[in-house]
Formats: sequence, C-alpha cells, structure tokens
Amino acid sequence: PAKDESLCTTPHDVCLSFPHMYACRQARGLETEVLPQLKHYKKKHRRAVLAALDAIAVVGNGDGVQHNPEYYNAEALEFVRSQSLKFSRACRLVATKMGEYDHFCNTYDSHERDEA
Repeated sequence: PAKDESLCTTPHDVCLSFPHMYACRQARGLETEVLPQLKHYKKKHRRAVLAALDAIAVVGNGDGVQHNPEYYNAEALEFVRSQSLKFSRACRLVATKMGEYDHFCNTYDSHERDEA
C-alpha cells in the first residue's frame, strides 16, 4: 500500500504541522488524537510506565500481582520515573517546540495589530 503523505510520521513532520495546529487553536490538546506519530508516542509511553509498574509490583500469595504504593521503595519509584521520562521525551519535545511556535506567532500577530 502507498504511504499516506498526509500522516506525520516523524517528530520533524509533527513540527511541520505546527502552522495547521496554530490556525486551529480550538483543537489544542487533541494533537495526540489527530497526529498518528504523537498518538504512537503517547501509547508507547503509557505501555512503558505500566510495564515498569508491573516490574516493581508485589507478587501476592495466589492473588496475582498487587499494585500497592505502600510497598514501593524509592529505588522502585525512581525506576518508574526514569521510564516515564525516557518514553515521554518525544511528546515533551513537541510540546516545548509548539509552545515556542505559539509564542513566536502571538508576538508576530500582536506586532502586526499594533502597526495597523
């Protein structure tokens, strides 16, 4: 099957879609639902954190895995945190760049209004 060129498949492609996202500010916050690559990153992040939680979970006596935060030590929680940071990097980068783009556009729009 032919590749759909309208899909954002890399972080660079996502950044190229910023003008469209800026123009449609009402949909802000739905980027991960609209942009396939961001949706993929979000799912990957969620799966990584859940897998990390499963890895540190206490195994019960015949009741299966128990997720009880009272039993998590600092090292275990740091492991979950590191996995979360590792797998959320792409989305955090896009959010930062999108914020910078918004700031630039708002400054430019404000400057144009002042000159009119």
